Amino acid sequence: MTLGAALTKDGQHIGSPIGEHSKIESPLADRRSRGPGIGPRRISGRQDDIAFRSTPIPLEEYSQDAESGSQPVPRPTRQFLISTPEYLRAPVAECCGTMILVLFGIASNAQAVLGRPDESNFLALRLGWGAGLLVGVLLSGDTSGAHLNPAITLAFAVYQDFPWSRANYYELANLFEGGYGVRTFGSPTSSASAFITVPQPWISNIGAFFDEVLGTALLCIAVLTINEGARAKFPIHLRAVALMWAFIGVSGAVGIQTSFGLNPARDLGPRIAAAMFRYPSTIWTDRQGYFFYGAVLGPVAGALLGAGLWEILLGEGVKVRLRRKH
Repeated sequence: MTLGAALTKDGQHIGSPIGEHSKIESPLADRRSRGPGIGPRRISGRQDDIAFRSTPIPLEEYSQDAESGSQPVPRPTRQFLISTPEYLRAPVAECCGTMILVLFGIASNAQAVLGRPDESNFLALRLGWGAGLLVGVLLSGDTSGAHLNPAITLAFAVYQDFPWSRANYYELANLFEGGYGVRTFGSPTSSASAFITVPQPWISNIGAFFDEVLGTALLCIAVLTINEGARAKFPIHLRAVALMWAFIGVSGAVGIQTSFGLNPARDLGPRIAAAMFRYPSTIWTDRQGYFFYGAVLGPVAGALLGAGLWEILLGEGVKVRLRRKH
């Protein structure tokens, strides 16, 4: 966090790193320009001494004699500005967006698993995850681009010239965003399925892996299609809505087989948290380590495949460098 202090006297900032030499001509006009709910609040005839804001606003403390009706007299006051450093804004936004996505999704999972089983549960899950994606994109889109998925970040770094130095921070931000008889795993009604992806018993390990590859490839193609060409000029909220419906469609098409992971951060982060809360160790060893080849490698391979196909068929192509042997 960055912290700056400003001292004002007679309406003038002295030695302030922010808002230097800003002067208030009329306190009443200044209060009107701030609008309702902005700036310090008036309590018992005086204003707060300290206000925390994301943008510098000159703060004045006024005293007024109600009987004489004299004009407000500015007093020296100290201003503090607390904000996130510029170099951390993108990773923090990415972490917050991923947290919102996973929070919405896992809460939807818990509603379906712990509530009364019903055929409509799968639709509720898809809508819950889609809503989480929508809010996460709106939250972090303007700051970080709203990857919210380590597999998407890797694909952008490989095919879209996304800086590898930033990709490392995004990967970490995406991953860590986000009683006995209760912490169960391995049965159709186990509570672990509310937090991690569990393939259906009738699908093979290879089938589960390629299901994640196909689903993430489709999702990555949708992401590139929505954010390239003339559509890149659309407002962020319109692209977020389009991405939400693309995700709902992909999860409905290939999601029921593997609980539609499509994102390493969606599974690995909650799986680590589940292990910390003493879920059985079988969450790591089930189906010969499905968490690794299905929930992590599957989405990564799918994102690389989908982005590569999009670049070759619809984009500017993929550059391949071959070294000649002398």
